[in-house]
Formats: sequence, C-alpha cells, structure tokens
Amino acid sequence: VRRAPLLPPPAARAFPDVSLVGAYDALLARYMPPGLLIGEGRELLHVFGDAQQFLRVKPGRPSGDALDLLDDDLKAAVTGALQKARKDRQPVHYSGIRLSVGGREGLYRVSVEPVDNQRSKALQMFVSIVEMAEQPAAEGEWAPPLDSDVRRLSRDRIEGLEAELRYTKENLQATIEEVETSNEELQATNEELVASNEELQSTNEELHSVNEELYTVNAEHQKKISELMELHADLEALLTATEVGTIFLDHELRIRKFTPSVSAAFSLLQQDVGRRIDSFAHSILHERLVEDVEEVLRTGEPREREVRDRHGLHYLLRILPYQARKSSRGAVLTLVDVTALKKAESQLADAVRRRDQFLAMLSHELRNPLNAITSATTLLGLPNVPPDTARHAYQIIERQGIHMAKLLDELLDVSRMTQNKLPIQKRVFNLSEIVTDAVAAVQSRLDEGRYEFVPEIASTPLWVNGDPTRLQQALTNLLDNALKYTPAEGRIVLAMYPDGGEVVVRVKDTGIGVEPELLNRIFDLFVQNHQTLARSSGGMGVGLSMVRSIVELHGGHVAAHSAGAGTGSEFVIRLPRAAAPPQLPIAVAEAQPSSVRDKLVVIVEDDADNRDMLRALLESHGFAVYAASNGQEGILAIERFSPVAALVDIGLPGIDGYEVAEHVRRNLGERTYLVALTGYGQADDVQTAISKGFNRHVVKPLSREKLVEVLSQFLPTDAPPANAPLKDSPLVSSPQ
Repeated sequence: VRRAPLLPPPAARAFPDVSLVGAYDALLARYMPPGLLIGEGRELLHVFGDAQQFLRVKPGRPSGDALDLLDDDLKAAVTGALQKARKDRQPVHYSGIRLSVGGREGLYRVSVEPVDNQRSKALQMFVSIVEMAEQPAAEGEWAPPLDSDVRRLSRDRIEGLEAELRYTKENLQATIEEVETSNEELQATNEELVASNEELQSTNEELHSVNEELYTVNAEHQKKISELMELHADLEALLTATEVGTIFLDHELRIRKFTPSVSAAFSLLQQDVGRRIDSFAHSILHERLVEDVEEVLRTGEPREREVRDRHGLHYLLRILPYQARKSSRGAVLTLVDVTALKKAESQLADAVRRRDQFLAMLSHELRNPLNAITSATTLLGLPNVPPDTARHAYQIIERQGIHMAKLLDELLDVSRMTQNKLPIQKRVFNLSEIVTDAVAAVQSRLDEGRYEFVPEIASTPLWVNGDPTRLQQALTNLLDNALKYTPAEGRIVLAMYPDGGEVVVRVKDTGIGVEPELLNRIFDLFVQNHQTLARSSGGMGVGLSMVRSIVELHGGHVAAHSAGAGTGSEFVIRLPRAAAPPQLPIAVAEAQPSSVRDKLVVIVEDDADNRDMLRALLESHGFAVYAASNGQEGILAIERFSPVAALVDIGLPGIDGYEVAEHVRRNLGERTYLVALTGYGQADDVQTAISKGFNRHVVKPLSREKLVEVLSQFLPTDAPPANAPLKDSPLVSSPQ
C-alpha cells in the first residue's frame, strides 16, 4: 500500500505591522470601487466599498456560496464572468446591466479579475460593481474599462458551459483511463470527479432554469397558436355563412380567398384560388369591373356603385383597398344583394303614392259636405228665409252631417282594421234581416240614378253567427261600390241564398268593370278603380278593404270577378252557416217592453248646443226631458226623478261620466238605463264604459236614427217614426 507523501511544514508567516492594516483599510475604503473578493470555492472573502448594497441574505440556512447572496440579474452576470475569467485567466467586463438598488434602477458595469496572490495557490477573483455614468470619471477616481457589452453575456455563458462540458468529458475519459491503468491514482481521480460533479450540478441548475424559461415561452406560443387557430376558424365560418359575396385579390389581381355566395356570379371553384380575376367570365353587367379594381389598386381610393346581373338581381358593388402585408397590396371586392331593398323601395314609393291619393280623396270627401253645411248655415242666418228653404237647408245639414259621421266612422274603422282591433259582437241571426237596412242606406241614390235594383233573397232563414251591424256595413259598402261604378239606369242584383254549409251573398252590376291588373289588388287599402265615373263619388278607397276585414273576421272570404273594362263586376261573400237559435218562451217574449208613455229621460251634457239638440230630439219623440250641465247636477237629477234612461257625456268637468255611473249604480241599482256618450269608440273605451255601470256605449255624433235605436224599448206609443221629417234636424256632435 502506497502512502501519500508527507506535506512539507508551512513556511513561517511574516505578520504585517498592525498600524499598516488600518492604513490599508482606509485606503481600500476610499479608493476601491464596490467589490467582492471571492475564493476558489466561491466563498466570500472580503467586501470592498459599499458593495454590501448588492448582497441579500435569504431566509433559511445560510449558504457558503457567495453567488447565492446576489440578486438573480446580478448573479447571472457574475456567474458568467467568473467562469470566463477562470477559464481565460483574464479580466472580464460586462456593461449595461440594469439593476434595482435601493428602490432606484440604474445601469451598472460588472468586472471580474483574477487576483495574483503570491502567498496562496488558490485562485481568487475580484468582482467590482460600478454604476455607469454619462460623464467620464474625475481625475484620481477609478473607472473600469468600457470594452465589452452585456449582450455577450448569454453567448459567453453558453460557450463557457459547452467548454466546461467538453472539459468534463475529457477529464472523465482521462479518469476512466487512469482508473483502468492505475488504482494508485484512484483517490486523486475521485476527488476530481467530485469537483466535476459539483460543477455539473451547478450547470444542471442553470440549464434547468433556462429550460423553465423555454417552457414558459413555449406555453405562451402554444396559447397564441390556439387563439390564432380559433380566430382563423371563426373567420372561415363567417366568410362561409355570410350572404355578402367577397373576393380577396392580391396586387396582381390573383384570387386569395372568396366566399361561397360570390362563386355563382363568377363561376368560381375552390381550385381557382391563385388565378387572376380577369380570366373568369362573370354575370355582372359592368364592363369596367377589372378596370375599377386596377384603379383602386393604383389610387388606394375605394369604389362603390349599384350593378345588376343577367338575372335581373340588384347588387351593391364595393371595391376597397386591402393590404395583407407591408410589402403586398391588394383589393377586396364585395357584392351585396339589394334586390329586396330595391323592391321595398319601390313598394314604399306601392305606399307613398297611395297615401297622397288617399289624403287628396279625404280632403275632397270632407270639403264637399263641409261646403254644403257652410252654405246651408249661411242661408239660415239670412233674414226672411222661406220655411221651405229653411227646411231644405236643415235637411242638407242633417244629410251632410250624417255623411261626415260616416266618413269619421270609416277612418276609425280603418285605424282599428290596420291594428287588428276591429270590434265584433257576434250572435246568431238571420242574415236576410240586414238587407232592408242596407238597401235603405243607398235607396236615395238608387232612386236618383233610376237604377234597376233586383233583390233575390232566399225565403228560408239564413242563419249566421256574426255581428249584424258589421255585416250590414259590409253589404252597404258593396252596394255603394256598385252604385259608384255603374252608370245611371244600370242594373244591380243583390242575391242571398244558402249553398251547402255556407251562406252566399252576391252583388252584381252592369258597371265599368275591373281591369285585370287591378282585380288582385281591389281589396287592398286605398286602392280604387281609375275609371271612376265621377270624382264626387270616388270615395276614399277603404270600403272594399273593410268588407274583406269584416268577412274574414267572421270566418268567411270575399272575391271579385270581372271580365274586364265595360263588362260589369260581381262581388261574392261566403260565410259559414250556423244552426238556428232556440226560440224564446212565449212568457218571456210577452214580458219585453213595447211602448211606454210619458217617460222621463235625464241628459247630462256640458256642451250647451249638444244639450239643446238632444232635448229637442227626445221631446220630439214624446219623452219628458231634464237637462243637467255637469256631473254633480246630473247625479242629483237621476236620484231625485229616477228616470227610465239617462244619456251621460263622459268628458264632464269635475265629476266625469264614469263617476256619475258608479254613483248611480251604488244608490239606485239597475233602475235607470244608462247610455254613455263619447267621442272615443275603441274596444277598450266600450269595455271601460260597461265596467263602470253603463248599459250602452254610443259614439258621437248621435243621429236621430241612432237615438231612436238606442231608446226604442222606451219609446212612447205615439212617438213619430224615425224617418219622419221634423221642423228641426238636430245632430249631436262635438266629440270632446
């Protein structure tokens, strides 16, 4: 067994003078830059200047490695510099290292220099850390040379690591060879392996840190790639689903991408990507399409125009500049189908023209009766007017007032019809019952024009479930339409008969007929035959629309027939038949009131003219009348006299008509028949009046015929008929 040779005794040390040690420390503190003296095992031997500001003591067990006391940024720079200085035995300098010291960031220069210590064989390193200043150092102050850049740090570290790895491999190989050749050097080789292992451990830690950074960067890249893939998928889905035809072109007019909706116009297939757009035949009727694209590429100004294709479709063509990359310009061509918009535009123009025609017709229809009423009232205001002339003037006012009321009713019905709020109160009745009233409404015009009127009404009952008032309105409108478009002395036939499960109503005339192109639109709102015989009988173009709405609300349908101009026309209504209603018991029928003499009616109306006219109308039919001008007076009169009926205006000052009805019902119960008078006739208004206690809701103006119909159950037996002439012709109006 070989023994290690004994070490020679240590040489005697010459201790320095104690007084010189203090001088050395003072000089070092004054002239030395901040620095650290590090031993061969990276232990901290000495701290110079104020270098302690760069040191950090971490919690836990203290480490003997001086580099563990440094911040990460400083540690990386010092580690690389130590390795390079140890390898090359030359000073190493790194400048431009950004550090945060004392809460302030700055640029520092790190220098590592091997220390030539004659008394120690161990390699020692001096690390200086100096903040870089813009001004040069003053004379006498130490300044490190600025001959290196911090960007060399990573490269030098990697080269150092690679060199150490190669050195380690060479040592390892030499060690293995030495082990194989000599066991005597095993101890020395083992020590070298331990040292190499320590260096490898340090290198492995540094590689692990680099690997973690690379992993973080890779994860971020993967996230960005995933987001880009999702964005690309969204864009592809958008381009596929959009109805806007789009073609992306590069600066040489080659197709980069296109949406499916544009492929038909240009006959494009997916394999056409990369071909020039001018090599395709398109269906767009625009010869300068390619020239427009080239102009946009040249000027960078977008182009927009409306175009059509060979199929008659309208498009909005836009050509916009597009820059895919900084070095590549292109264009985006889009086609937006605006055919529906063009049709809507035309229809809106189907609508503005009709609105203007309607307003003109409405103006005409209102001015005629207003002119007649104004002339009649002017005549009545003259002195010494003959009685016959005055009576005729009254009749004109009454007739024209009724006509204006009808116009207002038509306008209200149009409003309800367009909102699908036309009120319908159905009951089972015999449809032939409405013929008499419908014919009576146009009888004067039949007589005046000497028309041949032929009624063909079935003798059997024609039971339907409907609103008699509305169906009479529809029949009257058809008769009125026949009179309007049939010359005098023409022939009008009204037929009404059962047909299987339906009741059929036919109105046929020998008038001017209906043009074929108008036949399909004759029931549309405000549509009229342009061959109207006279503008005075033109109407407002709402009668047939109302007929269709009323018939359809009853589950039926209406149709128009005509062989053309001059051949007359025929309108046919078909309604579902209903079962006959059960007969009322005889005792109940006999209990219904037929005539009542000297009955009292209370009027509650704040408008004096309406109040006086209502009084005159009621007195002319044999009623005793008490008139009140406000709600409070009306309540007192009704409670005192307990009248058979009361006509109550809704819009009263103070206590309104609804409050009057509620008060009367609380105190008198159902003894008085209450009629609400109002200018509002919507379905909600009717429901409100009934809910407040009224028995009937009547819309102003109130004609004599309507008044008689409302109070018919209370009429005295000696009352004049509804159509008997009066010395006055009162008409209740002013719907306030």
